[in-house]
Amino acid sequence: IRNCDWSSDVCSSDLSFASAEGEKSQHGELVFVTHDPEKLMTGHFGLGHLVSFKSGTVKRVVRSTLAAEAYSVSEAAEQAEWIRHVLTELHSGPRASLKEVEATACSRRVVVCTDSHSLADTVHSDAGTTSDKRLRIVTAMLRQTFAPDGGVELRWVNTQAMFADALTKVMTALAAIAI
Repeated sequence: IRNCDWSSDVCSSDLSFASAEGEKSQHGELVFVTHDPEKLMTGHFGLGHLVSFKSGTVKRVVRSTLAAEAYSVSEAAEQAEWIRHVLTELHSGPRASLKEVEATACSRRVVVCTDSHSLADTVHSDAGTTSDKRLRIVTAMLRQTFAPDGGVELRWVNTQAMFADALTKVMTALAAIAI
């Protein structure tokens, strides 16, 4: 772990609204560690190490695709941040204080990718409000998570570049391999 050459976590989060059995929304996330997040996000998967993946239903009742995407991204960001802290603690060694680990972890970048343009726009701007109170709360939490000084960035990617798609949608093996 000490010689591990990584500087960033890249997390890909995708959602399929009300597509699972019983009209449930399916959430999927992949977390990679990498030294070159820009290339990893454009399909150079040899530059990253998959350290976590998850596929399951969204645990809350959601009324819209935007709300489901928001919950999905919040879970993915939480997982990526946890991995960032665990790897930093392992890399820091047993004598490092919690304060030192926290300071070092925050200097390592986390990029959370979503293919929901409306979610990325909502989180990055104060414009527009929704009547869904829970969605407003989650959006406020995401704005705090993705604040410029927090080391966690929300990035919109094209749906064709969303490699968590295979965890949320029924597709052929060739389509999943192409992702």
